Amino acid sequence: MHLRHSGCHCRVVYRILERYDALKLFFTDAVFTDRLQAAQTILNILNYPVQKLYLSFFEFMLEIFNKLNRQMQLVKPQIHLLYTVMSSTVRTLLDCFNSGQNLNSTAIENVQFRNPKYVSQLENMYLGEKVNALKFPAIVTEDRLQSLDMKWRLLRNHKFDFDENVSAEEFWIHVKYLNAGDGSPMLPHLILFVEAMLCSHIPVQTWK
Repeated sequence: MHLRHSGCHCRVVYRILERYDALKLFFTDAVFTDRLQAAQTILNILNYPVQKLYLSFFEFMLEIFNKLNRQMQLVKPQIHLLYTVMSSTVRTLLDCFNSGQNLNSTAIENVQFRNPKYVSQLENMYLGEKVNALKFPAIVTEDRLQSLDMKWRLLRNHKFDFDENVSAEEFWIHVKYLNAGDGSPMLPHLILFVEAMLCSHIPVQTWK
């Protein structure tokens, strides 16, 4: 898959997942009404237990590459940001299945991602919000769960230019004013979520 087509693929996967149950009903009707073999084949695929999990994982992975793709297509020169952006992307990917290595303190070229010793067991791998079916508070709508989680994972691998040993409130104030390469806010949805949580009954220290 060519990187510049990843955005289109992501939209297709999203639409399929959004209408997954409706598609199953449509092709079920086509099988019993029109008795089409092609409809039966598609219905079998949709009913396959792993299929929806695979598409959900695919959607999660595509968003990582879409972010990188958007960064590379900006009008402004990006060469000075290339290493930082690529390192953050690779660390975000490795973070999904890495075990036993400190990715933040290890140079990216020294991370032993092929060493089985540092690969998580399948049940401990992170495969995306929809696959893991994690539950966030009701202040986040379902359609933004994956986007919110992706921003959080990117933030975890971001190199800060300020002292991280500050209070939770000060930390998130700094994060609030982080910008993407095009000058737009880097993590707007995550900031809205954190601000809501900081105003809730959940202890502040748990959000840093």
